[in-house]
Amino acid sequence: MKHSAQLDLHGVSHEDSEDIIEKFITDNLDNLPVSIITGDSQYFRDKVQIVSNRYALGCYQTDPHNFGLLSIFSSRWKELDKSLN
Repeated sequence: MKHSAQLDLHGVSHEDSEDIIEKFITDNLDNLPVSIITGDSQYFRDKVQIVSNRYALGCYQTDPHNFGLLSIFSSRWKELDKSLN
């Protein structure tokens, strides 16, 4: 069983977060899904969503009891929506 790549944002500054998230996602576009640990930071969750949308990727909370773990995946629906705009 293949384990997906994981990025842990604990200890990352808000200032650096978007660049780090974007590099992680683009480096792993061929290895989706991936996981990003945001901890309790709504700021980080919002940044992950922004970057995911930029690449027409899906983003969802992996565990209903853990708001700080997001999964990023390829989404045909988002690709279609982006091509229509």
